[in-house]
Amino acid sequence: MKKSILSLMVLAIAGLGFTGCDDVPMPYNQPNIKPDTPSEVTPKGSGTAADPYNVAKALEVVSALEANAQTVSEIYVKGAVKEIREIDPSYGNATYYITDDGKNQIYIYRSKYLGNKKFTSSDQLSVGDSVVVCGKFTNYSGNTPETVTNGSYLYSLNGKTQGGGSETGGEAKGDGTQANPYNATGANKAASALSADGKLENVYVTGIISKIKSIDTGSFGNAEYYISEDGTTNGDQFYVFRGYYTNGDKFTSKDQLKVGQKVTVLGTLVNYMGNTPEMAQGSKIVSIDGSGTTPDTPDTPVTNEGITISGTTVTLTHSGVTAGTTTATVDLSTLGFDNAAEVTTVQLSDGATVTFAANGEQNGPKYYNATKGVRVYKNNTITIEGKANIASIVFDCDSYQGTDYVGNTTATVTFSGNKAVYTNVFKGDTGGGTQLRIKKIIVTYAK
Repeated sequence: MKKSILSLMVLAIAGLGFTGCDDVPMPYNQPNIKPDTPSEVTPKGSGTAADPYNVAKALEVVSALEANAQTVSEIYVKGAVKEIREIDPSYGNATYYITDDGKNQIYIYRSKYLGNKKFTSSDQLSVGDSVVVCGKFTNYSGNTPETVTNGSYLYSLNGKTQGGGSETGGEAKGDGTQANPYNATGANKAASALSADGKLENVYVTGIISKIKSIDTGSFGNAEYYISEDGTTNGDQFYVFRGYYTNGDKFTSKDQLKVGQKVTVLGTLVNYMGNTPEMAQGSKIVSIDGSGTTPDTPDTPVTNEGITISGTTVTLTHSGVTAGTTTATVDLSTLGFDNAAEVTTVQLSDGATVTFAANGEQNGPKYYNATKGVRVYKNNTITIEGKANIASIVFDCDSYQGTDYVGNTTATVTFSGNKAVYTNVFKGDTGGGTQLRIKKIIVTYAK
């Protein structure tokens, strides 16, 4: 009798345990599925519509993010539906897993239907369907790669996109020679096949300018822009990073390059960080045709007094003094920090100090190899104590996948003689705004 009662008690406790797990809200009730045989799928793809990541590559890319960090832009991931957790027509979203081979998996959380429209029926998606998901992904809690809540949608379902088109995107053309340049799709595929430190030199790429990100007519004299086969932003675009004008000359006018012009560019293909195909800094235009259209001049970000942002350059100016010619600098990539190391104090070339601080936030400034500098998060501070009165400070910042990491427009700076304090102020209730990813610091002293 005692043995029977004990058995019943064990079963009851076990039942309560299972019930408790079911009551935990999403996404915490994700199953911890560990296949008997680990996946051996080779990571591949460039994350574009024409060349989506496979699940293995998506897991690799998203797992490399910091805890709860998001991909900078939308990426495309292809796989087969492995398990459906929920399709909720009342909210119009679905939660499911996709896989390459049934062994690996990535979590698609509260995602929309084709065309970023709501799911209207629970039978619109089935296990085994071939899908391409487009959206931002996050490394949830540092251990669960998944889509951002309500931040993704089905780009294609069993080969069909919204409107019945094909998912295949553009056709790769060319071989990268002067006689037969790559088109945008071909360049993306060739670059995405490279390792993070690989490169293809002396490659020709041709296409029509679809978007101009920036044209610097100052000391740098380079431009960042995208080209596509048809000059639109609807299909594959290829990114040219900090390229020069014809003959390798610097740009001197913003109207030297226009959307709609056809260009052939000579340069080096790279796969930045192993997940972003692009043409590396230093390319040159070898031919340019057509009048194009003058791009809209980007609005200058509205910032607080003493701070200006232009492209990837942040300038802090003390209006009460006149700048002299004496400067002090530091290149943060040369200081020997380990990847993801916390950074507190560094020295400028003249021995002046730069102090980074978390300022009460959970995330404090850290050095990252990919940034080649220090990432400054929301409300973090940078204090510079110079050897003389400070007239201005310039931060040379990082850009990644179309986003310039130049800090929040709500940031502040205060000057007091030899001392200046920058605070990456963020006033929102959630998130952290824009990181400040500093690669170099240049201080100019007053006369």
